[in-house]
Amino acid sequence: MFSLDEKTSRGITFLHASIVVEELCRNGVTQFCVSPGARCIPLLEALREHPRAEVTLFNDERSAAFWAGGYGKGGGLACLVSTSGTAVLNYLPGVTESYLSQTPLVVLTADRPYELRQAKANQTLEQRNVFADCSVANIDIPAPES
Repeated sequence: MFSLDEKTSRGITFLHASIVVEELCRNGVTQFCVSPGARCIPLLEALREHPRAEVTLFNDERSAAFWAGGYGKGGGLACLVSTSGTAVLNYLPGVTESYLSQTPLVVLTADRPYELRQAKANQTLEQRNVFADCSVANIDIPAPES
């Protein structure tokens, strides 16, 4: 594991991602189901270097969401990790199933910063509160600043 100084020297986004991953692991997440994309690179780096983060890669977001729900039904706690845009919407059926069956699940999406949203491209779709009807909480973490 890197020291805080080493993480800071690698960039503020890596430090931010490392803190998010650490807190998720501390709070019981045992499996990260990743649908990779460019927006997720700091999270992928943080996951790769965290000693307790178990990672499974999925090319298909729908499969990832249903697999994560199954993992939760087996007693674990999974976190879905996705890039922005339509990838997030592909999680919706699996997230809804987990919610309706009272299966715990965490969803972490790497959205664009506020100023880059709604730019008329599929990767800039509004995704805040997309899971509002099938979640306990929705948190929009701001982009890190020095």
